[in-house]
Amino acid sequence: MDEYEKEQQQLEQPQPPQPNPVPIPNPIPTEINSGAVIIPQPSPEDEAKRRLNERLDLYELEHSRDIPEDGNCQMHALSDQLYGNLNHSSEIRRVIATWLIRNKNFTLPNGAKLSQFANTTNWNRYCNRMARRGTWGDHLTLLAAAEILKSQITVISSVESDSSAYIEIIPSSIENNRAIVLSHLAENHYGSLRQRPIANSRKGLNGGSSNGSNGGSSVVQMVVHIVIQMEQVISQFVVQVVDHIVIQMLIKLIGQMMGQ
Repeated sequence: MDEYEKEQQQLEQPQPPQPNPVPIPNPIPTEINSGAVIIPQPSPEDEAKRRLNERLDLYELEHSRDIPEDGNCQMHALSDQLYGNLNHSSEIRRVIATWLIRNKNFTLPNGAKLSQFANTTNWNRYCNRMARRGTWGDHLTLLAAAEILKSQITVISSVESDSSAYIEIIPSSIENNRAIVLSHLAENHYGSLRQRPIANSRKGLNGGSSNGSNGGSSVVQMVVHIVIQMEQVISQFVVQVVDHIVIQMLIKLIGQMMGQ
């Protein structure tokens, strides 16, 4: 038997089973990455909320209540500004939609027609959609509200541009000085704003204000109180002096008459 036949005979014999290979774990790194730590960035919505809160702080404004996010937030915010509650949102929407239907060719200060700024070429379809509850209000519905109320509407927005954050919607004629101030979390939500009340939010150890602002108000109030008291004392003193002078003059006059 030659060498070739021996090799063929060995190949034909059954081979013993091979053990399963043992998985080799990932090698342990010998070096630690010393690069910069990746800090998660805030979402665009969080950034918008931050900008809006900063602008509200600047104008000393705050939200008067939580406005539901149900597609009617602009109408809810107007209802809260006008009535102090959300019960008139549907009525306000109906009045605005009716005004829009009747004022398709309302001329803006720049000479453009109102209907040119709708997001559709079919004005009636746009107005009918705005009449439906749950449809988001837009810049045209705010303009309509300003014209109907004959009041200026101010909007503090969260847009990135500071120059566009303070928006004034001025009607063609102002007959009502009521301040209507809304917030706008672009492009998601409208809120109702009010002036932030002065409150003793921080107390010092002696019960006074720790930041000095409320303490200053207390000092002013005390000074005013003292001045009022001084005015009352002076008035009483003057009255007494005048009374004394009048009495002396009367006595002198009576004496002269009796002497005659």
